[in-house]
Amino acid sequence: MVKSKSSKIIMMIIVVILLGFVILGPSLILHPTNVGIVINRIKLEDGSRELIYNFENLKVLNKLTIKALEVSILLFIIYLAVAILKLFVVSEKNEDKLKKLILALLLVGMTIAIVLIAYYIYILIRFPKDYDKYNNYAYALGVANIIFLTSLIALTTILVWLTFTSKEESKTTINIQVVTEGAMMVALSVVLSVLGDLIPWINNAFGGGVSLSMLPIFIFAFRRGIAPGALVGFSYGVVNLLIDGVLHWGSIFFDYFLPYTLVGLIAGLFAKKAQKGLIGYSMLAVFLGGFARYLCHSLSGVIFFSDYAPEGMTAFYYSFIFYNAPYMAVNIVLNLIIIFAVHSRLITKDSRVV
Repeated sequence: MVKSKSSKIIMMIIVVILLGFVILGPSLILHPTNVGIVINRIKLEDGSRELIYNFENLKVLNKLTIKALEVSILLFIIYLAVAILKLFVVSEKNEDKLKKLILALLLVGMTIAIVLIAYYIYILIRFPKDYDKYNNYAYALGVANIIFLTSLIALTTILVWLTFTSKEESKTTINIQVVTEGAMMVALSVVLSVLGDLIPWINNAFGGGVSLSMLPIFIFAFRRGIAPGALVGFSYGVVNLLIDGVLHWGSIFFDYFLPYTLVGLIAGLFAKKAQKGLIGYSMLAVFLGGFARYLCHSLSGVIFFSDYAPEGMTAFYYSFIFYNAPYMAVNIVLNLIIIFAVHSRLITKDSRVV
């Protein structure tokens, strides 16, 4: 429940940030460098490989992506208007009058979301996953936005249901809310991972780098507990694997399934303490969750990728210290800072705004 003006403002900021990710997708795909739909790669005489683009499809894609960007901005405006109405305008006196307007806006928003899902399905078809990085991560953004938009439709359905039902009937929607929130957190993790990948100097050559992909998992696990947190962590690991592809069968478990499941599981263990506002326990959970992920990646390096260790350097030193420790230390610190900043408004049960 929103209890104060400051809470309403924070709620507005959350809405803006979440819907901003919908606009981010087509914006990144329209990036002026490395654009094109890769259809093949050929090996040249000097041994280098050159990308081949289908320029006719590129013209169609550019037009569609510009329209998708325009529609995404419209979707942003619609849901922002709904948020303003519900948070700042609706009162007991005018609630009945504004219900029809809010319902109309939500139905239009759901229709636009369905259109955008169709666009992202086209993106998945036209952008080969194997060449995702050469196409501004269009495949990854497509997957993330399909998850996000599907969740937004489900969340809108819940909102309409809550608006037109009694308090007793609305209690039955809690499980749907948890599932929807979890799906949105998985999508946000994917988008945050892609944003990290777009900055080459903070990423390692063989995977791993600085990103905030763990942050939505931590927040969700603190809010919802052990089982939901672990499930969302596992789900993100699966989606991340589908996007990256399999480099080695062993890394499926140690680099994808296990580390992110542990992140959600460990944070969920501290959920009750976190919801009571005991921020020290949340900080400890973030450290332990991040450390568990670090151990998984490091063990994967030792067991499955020891051949990549430079000459004269042991596999343990290379994986645990040289390769994984620097970026994981930065990731843990960034998550600690942000969790500390948003704890009272998103996690602490008595004062959180959603």
